[in-house]
Amino acid sequence: MSHATQKIDSLTGIRALAAIAVVLTHMLSQTKFGCLTPLIEKGYLGVDLFFILSGFILSHVYQTVFRSIKMRSLFEFLMLRLARIMPVHLVVLLLYCLDYSFLLLARGPKAEDSAIFSPMGLLYNILNLQAWGLAKHLSWNCPAWSISAEWFAYLLFPVLCLFSNRMHKAWINIAGIIGLFAGLYLFAIAHGELSIRWHDTYPLVRVGFEFTVGILLFNLFKLQLKKNNSTIPSFRWDLLTVVSVCLFIYGGYANFSDFILVPILTLLLYSLAFAGPLSKLVMGNKVMAHLGEISFSIYMIDAFATITYFQASKFLPVLQSLPASPILYVAVRLVMSLCNAHLLYLFIEKPARNKLRDYIKMIGKNNKVPELSSKGLKGLLPET
Repeated sequence: MSHATQKIDSLTGIRALAAIAVVLTHMLSQTKFGCLTPLIEKGYLGVDLFFILSGFILSHVYQTVFRSIKMRSLFEFLMLRLARIMPVHLVVLLLYCLDYSFLLLARGPKAEDSAIFSPMGLLYNILNLQAWGLAKHLSWNCPAWSISAEWFAYLLFPVLCLFSNRMHKAWINIAGIIGLFAGLYLFAIAHGELSIRWHDTYPLVRVGFEFTVGILLFNLFKLQLKKNNSTIPSFRWDLLTVVSVCLFIYGGYANFSDFILVPILTLLLYSLAFAGPLSKLVMGNKVMAHLGEISFSIYMIDAFATITYFQASKFLPVLQSLPASPILYVAVRLVMSLCNAHLLYLFIEKPARNKLRDYIKMIGKNNKVPELSSKGLKGLLPET
């Protein structure tokens, strides 16, 4: 399965900001952010940005592979996705198991443990099914709900590509994106949801709609590149980026609905994809590129780092007083999260992913299997 594509550095950089936004949101219950609080409170939308970006990037890499579905390509795609997410997930889960074991030895079991540290919850986490409605509560490494939801999206992706590969006009993709956001909003209204924080209620709906938006957004990006017949960056995309950022900041302070802010983030992703000079400078530099590379580890390890911090504060009184100094507390917590994430990326995520990739490609070489072609969708979806 060949899928060599040009990397979009500006989109790697935005992953870093999304992960850090989520990390800052986790700190809200411990410290104050002053005038930045309204923006930090919207940091959970970093997960929605990840979902849309995931659909976009996977389309960028694999859309041409899934013009038809061959079992070899499907196997490689799904196994490579598991190689991307599971080593970090399982290692962090192991850390939680060890930490909870020491906790049990130190103070014995408590009634409230059953909600978060249940044996069935552990099984669902190991199988990466914890966000599929099998359990009533998030458990163990709670942020991992999003990779469970993404796994659901990965399973849908090849079929979605059969449709998106036939959507050759901008208007049908724009209409699709608007329709998906409208559908998401109507679903929220029907279920009495005023926010999109559905991590423990409707996570698969959240990822399904937004991941598909990312796929259609890539179609628009691809069509625009063909129209320009060039990938030369233009200041017009930087202008759109600046406008999107300003709109999001204003919307955060004006308490805009999530169902307005997420489309604004979608517009931001679209403009960044064209990598104008300013976007390249800010989001495509080496620091942001590296932080983007370790963003998954940042996101996955932060909750455990938080627990470790507060357990350590019981023995180090200086840590207990830090939340009273917001700047110092945020700096210490960010340094902790970034250092932990860097080590996790360096010793687990990157080497495990590379070794698993090599192994998956080796065992998938000689498969001869039937295919499901997008031509077979004739009559289900018109050529547009």
